[in-house]
Amino acid sequence: MTVAMIIGGEADKVCAGTFVDGDAKPVVEIDKTNFPDDNFRAVISSSDYDRNQDGIIDEDENIYLRNIWCVGKGIKSLKGIEYFTELRGLYCMDNKIKTMDLSNNKLLIGVWCSGNLFTELDFTPNPDLEWLYCFDCKITSLNVANNPKMSYLEVNSNPLKELDVSRNPLLEHLTCGDCGLTELDLSNNPNLQHLDAMRNKFKKLDVTCCPKMKRLDVWDNHELGSIDVSKCTGLQYYNCANNGATSVDVSKNPQLQKLICSYNHEKLQKLDVSNNPKLLYLDCACNEINKLDLSKNTELYFLQAFTNTFKTLDISNNPFLIQTYKKGAKKDESETCKGHSWTLDFGGDDSTGGDNKYFLCFDDAVKLKINAKTAEAMMKIKDRTGDEDDLPAEGERVTREMVVQTLYEMAGKPSVKGLKSRFKDVVKGSWYEDALLWGEKNSICVGYPYVISDNFGVGKCIQRQDMALMLMRYAEYMNYSRAIDFGRTDEYIDYYDIDYYAWEALTWAVTCNIMEGKGEPGSTKAQQKIDPHGKVTREELDVTIKRMLEKNNTSVSQIPIPKYPVSKDGVGTISPDGKELIDTDGDLYVVAEKYKAKKLKKNLIIADKASGGKYKITKLTKKKGKVTGGTVTYMKPYNKNSKTANIKDTVKICGVKFKVTAVGNKAFKGCKSLTGVTIGKNVKSIGKSAFAGCKKLTKLTFKTTKLKAKKVGKNVVKGASKKLKISAPNKVKKLYKKIFKPN
Repeated sequence: MTVAMIIGGEADKVCAGTFVDGDAKPVVEIDKTNFPDDNFRAVISSSDYDRNQDGIIDEDENIYLRNIWCVGKGIKSLKGIEYFTELRGLYCMDNKIKTMDLSNNKLLIGVWCSGNLFTELDFTPNPDLEWLYCFDCKITSLNVANNPKMSYLEVNSNPLKELDVSRNPLLEHLTCGDCGLTELDLSNNPNLQHLDAMRNKFKKLDVTCCPKMKRLDVWDNHELGSIDVSKCTGLQYYNCANNGATSVDVSKNPQLQKLICSYNHEKLQKLDVSNNPKLLYLDCACNEINKLDLSKNTELYFLQAFTNTFKTLDISNNPFLIQTYKKGAKKDESETCKGHSWTLDFGGDDSTGGDNKYFLCFDDAVKLKINAKTAEAMMKIKDRTGDEDDLPAEGERVTREMVVQTLYEMAGKPSVKGLKSRFKDVVKGSWYEDALLWGEKNSICVGYPYVISDNFGVGKCIQRQDMALMLMRYAEYMNYSRAIDFGRTDEYIDYYDIDYYAWEALTWAVTCNIMEGKGEPGSTKAQQKIDPHGKVTREELDVTIKRMLEKNNTSVSQIPIPKYPVSKDGVGTISPDGKELIDTDGDLYVVAEKYKAKKLKKNLIIADKASGGKYKITKLTKKKGKVTGGTVTYMKPYNKNSKTANIKDTVKICGVKFKVTAVGNKAFKGCKSLTGVTIGKNVKSIGKSAFAGCKKLTKLTFKTTKLKAKKVGKNVVKGASKKLKISAPNKVKKLYKKIFKPN
């Protein structure tokens, strides 16, 4: 569809149609006679419409005039609009218009006229009309009977009392909340997927004729009671709060993610959500539910369940609720209930009501149960499916941190002084650390594989839905327009593969034409996939960012996407610029071959491929300000998979010769293939557990004679091979055999 519903920010000038050749139209003078409203005349006089600024709309300008954008201009009359017979889209919301005559605008596809003073609207002369937004007016009569193509209709907050959509068979999206309606016949709307009809006066509502329904919001219809949603098998969102419902049967809704059935009070005593494995959000407060079984809802992260009659609440199978209870901010909710709440807020705007918050609230009188054994098993959350499948070629891969780094550089690298990260896999001092600190602060970065996770997913190839989320949050940060039409992703073949936290972002990206589905050329959405878990390539990231910028009248000559970090088995990951190495233990080193001698300093840890080691500088000697030498500790082998290691007498780093005087703690931890190590003549100390766990280590060759027992750490060869042999100069051989005896 061509509609874009503005949720936050400044609306875009969305085109309601594409150019089609037509007959030339008469010249129209932009004067008080043709356009008596001063404000409307001022709009038409602008260069957006009068392109050559000659005071008339000539034939060519009339042909090109497909959309009129006149939002919030204080307009009282649209007189003169009848001259624009090629008009496809009219955007005149938030003015003071009481009537409008569109009978001469027969090609209209969309009208957005909310926030005006209309009392009645009749679109009989506009048979091609596909979308209409006329909410927040004073409309008592609306005629859309001659609009068979109508797909999106929003009429909220009008004193309509009646609404006839029986002749709109293509209707997909209908919002008619707070209209005083007593009945709504949907029997001729089989394509309806989204219905907002809250705060009306329904006593019954039949949605069994709407099998495609995905979002149903009918709360605050006090006499509605219970309705049958069993035919809506794809239902994801259902709000039936304060409806006097005696039962809420969602047993036939396996896709259900969000259920709000609160404030049905004493009438609702039972709730069964055992057939809703995807349920994430449950608000069942202020009922008389006597038992709440959440054992099948392992994805649940929001639970508001205060003021019920159950005495115990078992969340052993709900790992996200457990983490929220253990880590969330606790609050006394005595103004609302006799209980407390716990919240983890991951920020960011949302259009669907608190979906970025992990939340738990129940009465103090309720006993919370967490089975430690079950909870521990449930906390071992599995990664998303397909994380290592269908990876792009290495040169085309894009990791999660690469995307954040790109956006950080585009934002001008704001200061991150004083910020700390909750993510355990973010290496301090790494090339991407500042970007992630900035991204986390601005809700651009969330956990992986789940929002609540303590890891960011460093090194993981980014999925399409996560790219969309990061770009949407970046758009919020930059105050770009944020338009979302809830139905834009509904038709894709793999719609239900979209994770809930990313649904809004993907819908935003599709609404704004930033992302599109995958399929054969010319195929419809129903024949395409949105591929939410597909891996993003460099080209796709580049194109998507450029589209976002173009949408907001911004452009850059080049998108600063970093190179893909090089990963080497046993070595670790080398940063895009080649200057940093994060080893397989997650420790950060600078790369010797990319480093300059004048930057060498004490305590610097540096990886040197040439000598096969990783070192820490313990002493520097200088002459006339120039580094001429010093000492280093051998921290680890360059490649953990090496079978042998040679700790040299001296090592040349950045052209400077250093003596190797020590071997660090746990230097060879995890070196499962190690069979032999040679230790140079300058080594005076060896740290604790240096060779511990090296089960294949069978030979230590010592050149040094400077080791003393007190300079060798505990458990130095614990777990090494029992066949370990010691080779050393004769004068220390006996001592070394004693010190390095396996235990």
